[in-house]
Amino acid sequence: MIRKAEKSDIAQMAEIYEELHLTHCGIRSDFYKAPPADFYLKALEEQFGNDNNRIIVDEENGIITAYAIFFVFEKGDEICFDMKRCFVDQFAVRSS
Repeated sequence: MIRKAEKSDIAQMAEIYEELHLTHCGIRSDFYKAPPADFYLKALEEQFGNDNNRIIVDEENGIITAYAIFFVFEKGDEICFDMKRCFVDQFAVRSS
């Protein structure tokens, strides 16, 4: 079930974020490096503190299987047509 994320989801989201990032570290060790263990929790807590962000999770049987962090940009005035654009900041899926 896809739903709006809650702060209580942060720990499971951090597991997914760490798994994804460490996979990137393994593939491109010349570019990515492993941060301190508490990095993932702190980074996600900051995302929850940003009022512009929208955060959703996919939950199956109490387990967060994926999450997405995004924001919607809206514009419209006398010289531009109304528009909405969705920008995805993070998207991650649990591997198992």
